[in-house]
Amino acid sequence: DSLLPDLISAYKPLSPSLYFLYSTFAPFSMDVVASASFSVDIDSINNPDDPFGAHIKKFFNFSFFSPFFLFLSMSYLLLLVTQYYSKRVDFMQLMIQGQISDHQAERLTDQEILSQSFIFMLGGYETTSTTLTFLLYNLTTNPDCLNKLMKEIDEMFPHGAPVTYDALMKLEYLEMVINESMRLFPTAPRLERVCKKTVELNGITIPKDTLVAIPTYVLHRDPQLWESPEEFRPEKAHKEE
Repeated sequence: DSLLPDLISAYKPLSPSLYFLYSTFAPFSMDVVASASFSVDIDSINNPDDPFGAHIKKFFNFSFFSPFFLFLSMSYLLLLVTQYYSKRVDFMQLMIQGQISDHQAERLTDQEILSQSFIFMLGGYETTSTTLTFLLYNLTTNPDCLNKLMKEIDEMFPHGAPVTYDALMKLEYLEMVINESMRLFPTAPRLERVCKKTVELNGITIPKDTLVAIPTYVLHRDPQLWESPEEFRPEKAHKEE
């Protein structure tokens, strides 16, 4: 409900043809992750100095090679969350309940809660805002796709109709648009995994403990795998293709 008003209020073009959308999507993503994970309701766009949001931003502006800084920041965030704590079932509440488990082996330590909270914010904040920014870029540079998507949404949700989960799952073209945008601009342009055991694939032996790099960005634009790989064509992601 807040994204569209925030986009309108933050509409400040850098030039007649240049808009910095990330500055709006980043705080919006932070609000969503904070609410779902910690039951903290913040308004990052209109209240950029909120303590919760300010400390999250420090994670991305400070060196990740400072464990002491990360520990202090996450400790302070945990304190803020406990002050805002509510009865809503969220990620933080489930982890805290894990501390009072009847089985000692299943209990989470404070350090484990801090670590999981940091990973959840790291994985949900930056990736979501970046994905939304690329998605809107692809739609604005392909107005025919934008009009088709708007038509599907208007038909599914007439004016004043409530937005429900079941109805969202029926928006097939929306799913195609998101998948195609993530194909062109994958959230993780490169993936790395460690081989747990020695295996042979297509005549190539990969020894145990070998670091395997997967070039996601390159694979998503490989002309041997995709027709017109540089073009934004949501129909590529159709389930029947």
